[in-house]
Amino acid sequence: MKKKVFALVAGLLVGSFLLSGCSQAKEANIESETSAGYSSILEDNGYYTGVKALDIVQLPEDYADVTIPAEYLAVSDDTVDGYIKDMMANFDMTQPVTDRAAQEGDVATIDYVGTIDGVEFEGGSATDYKVELGSGTLIGDFEEQIIGQMPGAEFDVTISFPEGYGETQDAQGNTIELSNKTAVFSVTLKNLAVYELTDEAVAAAFGTSYTLDDGSVVATVEDARQYFTEYARYKAATTYLADYFMTNSTLKQDIPEEILEHERAMEANYLQKIAEKQGLELEEVLAAGGYDDMDAYLKDSEDYILQDVEYCLIIQAIAETEGIKVTDADIKEAYGAETDTMIDTYGKGFVAQQTLALKVMDRLVASAAK
Repeated sequence: MKKKVFALVAGLLVGSFLLSGCSQAKEANIESETSAGYSSILEDNGYYTGVKALDIVQLPEDYADVTIPAEYLAVSDDTVDGYIKDMMANFDMTQPVTDRAAQEGDVATIDYVGTIDGVEFEGGSATDYKVELGSGTLIGDFEEQIIGQMPGAEFDVTISFPEGYGETQDAQGNTIELSNKTAVFSVTLKNLAVYELTDEAVAAAFGTSYTLDDGSVVATVEDARQYFTEYARYKAATTYLADYFMTNSTLKQDIPEEILEHERAMEANYLQKIAEKQGLELEEVLAAGGYDDMDAYLKDSEDYILQDVEYCLIIQAIAETEGIKVTDADIKEAYGAETDTMIDTYGKGFVAQQTLALKVMDRLVASAAK
């Protein structure tokens, strides 16, 4: 595979709640209850079981001649800086700060307990939570109220939840409305740090699994910037090609309902896992998104699910046309040290389908770049 960022910038590829088949931008480190679920309708080669995609999808006749406009491949310094910052956060590339107050750009580690009218509420407490001050990660002006505090300080942060924010509950299960309510958070600023990027840290993060387009290892800060420049260019190319195929391909017949039902079930399962990972009830996650129940959420997601399955079928149709196959070596190249974990978590069919999408896109990008 051309580029890998799964471990380097964890969370970077998360685009929505969805974690379905072969969509390019989905990786969230959420485990399913069983690998069989994700792979139940997939063969070990990543194809839908018993489905010939070319019977369902009509590919554009001129796709072999498509080229990518140069403007789509331009990469800004801001884009590369964003990748670098995500990598530094993921690998905790920081140095401690002990002799001054918190400033914008610092990484603060905090404990906090929130109350509304003196009552603690679910989702309002955390321990050893890390946040970059000024990033806008926390609600309202929470981060601004940390700025100016010294490491070790204990203080209160007061914020107001916006209208329509949703609801939660207290320890007894009583509903607490958050909309337009004022919450007080008792905060402890445990420590401060600043990002620091060094050649040594880059070499340790990249190891030998990630290489530049010329095959050389990533060993310096300059190499890292080049890697992410190449990755951003490749990502832009695959996005352009995905849009081209989605726009110019057509369906000859309806997508099999079995596939759509599977995608809906996996979406529901994934949302449940998000709730569990966050220590919340499923109903709380749904309510935070403005949904009364799972049926309402899935109904609202139906267009996206249809598009995602159509994309997977297009990928399979291209693979059928071009004779592209996925091998165990391809999967290992795509996922590296995470290969066994991914297969145990999602099943071989799902992992192969993801790998097939990468391999197909590699072929298309190489062709479009000629």
